[in-house]
Amino acid sequence: MEYSDPLNIPSLQEIFQQTFKKAGGFNKKNDADEAAWTNETPLKALNPTDCFQLFPTEIMYDILVCLPSKDVLNAKLASATFAALPLTNTFWASRFQRGSEFHCVFEAQGLQTKDSDWEAIYLSVKSLQKTPSFKNRRRIWKLLLLVEELHGRLISAELKGTTSHSFFEPDAPKDKRSWNLASAVLYQPDIYFDYGCRSLFARTVDITCKVTGVFLTFARFNSTKYVSGIRFQQCNGVNSSLGYVVSDEEIEMDVDGSVLSKDGCGIFGFYLAIDSRGVRALSLLASNGKVSTWVGEHYGIPKTRLLLNHGDVLSLKAGFDVGRFYAS
Repeated sequence: MEYSDPLNIPSLQEIFQQTFKKAGGFNKKNDADEAAWTNETPLKALNPTDCFQLFPTEIMYDILVCLPSKDVLNAKLASATFAALPLTNTFWASRFQRGSEFHCVFEAQGLQTKDSDWEAIYLSVKSLQKTPSFKNRRRIWKLLLLVEELHGRLISAELKGTTSHSFFEPDAPKDKRSWNLASAVLYQPDIYFDYGCRSLFARTVDITCKVTGVFLTFARFNSTKYVSGIRFQQCNGVNSSLGYVVSDEEIEMDVDGSVLSKDGCGIFGFYLAIDSRGVRALSLLASNGKVSTWVGEHYGIPKTRLLLNHGDVLSLKAGFDVGRFYAS
């Protein structure tokens, strides 16, 4: 397959070079139409089947800006009120904003809405979207947005737990305890990251008292959610966290208290739903023999059981960013 440069697309660059030359000189008829429609629209006979005619014009324009382009056409077909609204320069510029179809056209960033003919820019860019270079740009852009989301989580949430020897932290103390293991498809950290998962960081946590609550945090990758952190609420008031725990995103495993009583209960182990890249869901196995409902996506996913080695202190170890859990 011929290489298609996603960064340097001459035909795309030419569109914006022409835009810069014309900046400030295009016909601003669209925005004038919006003002005229807002201020001078005559009253029409009410159509009982068109609820949108009751909306303020400003709200109608806000709705159009939020809709994908294909749904704008559907709205105009479904509602005479939408059909009568002219598409403004602000609307066309919104097609290049985050979440819209041409967000990947970063050349548009920095352009002033009022100084450019965004309808002309949109139509010109749309004519290029089936070219190999543009399709490659859009494909890579989606991947970059996933990386951006994960990076944002990494810098906003601290990796909780006691540091243990790992690939990225080789000077950390080695944990020589014997662990029971439950893992996804695990490869060495220096192998290509095209399949399975890697243990790049390692953390441990010790649980010294009965547990009154267990909470999970999930991270999304490529539309799939994986367990990224777990927090144990102990009867002595201590919270022990492992992994990337985000307090306002936590899901409690025993909401109704049917497994862990208000006085607390020991943890006997976990049932885990694990795919090739990590842990998708957990079910709690308490020392009283009760099992919690699954938290996370578990249907059709291979499952395993991880039993804890019992003693005065229960310990849990996890590798990141992988769905790998050890227990001692």
